[in-house]
Amino acid sequence: MNRIKAPKSKFHHPRFVDRMRYAKYAMTEEYLKDFYRALEKPGLTLFECALLDSLYEPVIVKVGWKKYTGQQYDEIPITVYDDSMVILVEVAIVDKNGFLIEDSYALPVYDMVKWVYTVEIENPAIDGCSIIVSAEDNPGNRVTQIFKLPG
Repeated sequence: MNRIKAPKSKFHHPRFVDRMRYAKYAMTEEYLKDFYRALEKPGLTLFECALLDSLYEPVIVKVGWKKYTGQQYDEIPITVYDDSMVILVEVAIVDKNGFLIEDSYALPVYDMVKWVYTVEIENPAIDGCSIIVSAEDNPGNRVTQIFKLPG
């Protein structure tokens, strides 16, 4: 007799278990309950809103890497979307050999969607450098993109 294997259930996947833990944790913290109460959708409980939030990672939509000239105080605009809210955007600049030049956080400009990173260290050799942008949301979903400068 041939047996047909059932597909693995996503409910037993370790990432889903972590997401369930996050949703349970969110229900124990008043500030998170208030946050999800503001995002609550008709027909969903606060727990379900937190669980849904944990399913989607942020999306880095745009990085204004062309504004980076290697000068101190250059501002690099970044646009990041999430289904609820992005809580941090981290930027690293590495040279063409992969050595870290600087690493710090961008600051939100408007509505936690628009962010700006201010360059702290002058870099006269920007050809071949990379700008690495990471964004994280409330449940801890993190996404990273690398933008390689021409040269």
